Amino acid sequence: MFKLERKKNRVIKLYVLNVCSEERVKNLQAVSDLVRGLFNQSANQFDIGGPYRISKGKTVGEKSFWNKLNKFGHDKYSYVTGERVNEFGFELSYIAPEDCSEIIVWYDPALYSINVIDILKSLIIDLDIRYGYAVDLRKNYDIRLETRIRKGVFSTSVTVDAENIEWNKNVPKIKDGIIRRVYPLNILNPSQYHSFPSVSIKSIHEKIKDLVIIESKEFA
Repeated sequence: MFKLERKKNRVIKLYVLNVCSEERVKNLQAVSDLVRGLFNQSANQFDIGGPYRISKGKTVGEKSFWNKLNKFGHDKYSYVTGERVNEFGFELSYIAPEDCSEIIVWYDPALYSINVIDILKSLIIDLDIRYGYAVDLRKNYDIRLETRIRKGVFSTSVTVDAENIEWNKNVPKIKDGIIRRVYPLNILNPSQYHSFPSVSIKSIHEKIKDLVIIESKEFA
């Protein structure tokens, strides 16, 4: 279904609405289990955005990651990440209002051959996914922001541009048909599907529950 390109990450983003505090544990466990099943190993570098005693710019191992969550709870973080550098990783973040969740799974397609639809099928068992997409990003692009990582002499930086700010505001509106933009692979709820530009449809894949999967173009 997809053509591979060197030096890129394949990025899948999925969105869940109306996440109550009790569901945070289940959601993270579902994503963690998915990653372990897909890649036959766990991430080995983790971070938690919040008061979890991880120094800025540092990461912890898997055991410490879960110990911190068990000790301090799941209701204080804005995001969690796990990765094996340059191989694969995940991020689960909460967008204001904080009952909106963004799930990111990424991997190097030169190392792993994975069907994006299989990822969706696995997660939709436990999560009420309302929108998603898949795209290839060059390795010098930030996976979350989808903008270029700029390297200085001693540090790197990324820009939170106006498009990212606007999209975060619009995430709760996906139930009303809004999408971020047309991506190579688009996972649409019924409202989004009915307003999706027909000129952008290359092929329509099988429905999963009420979600329609549309390919607008092959990955270059």
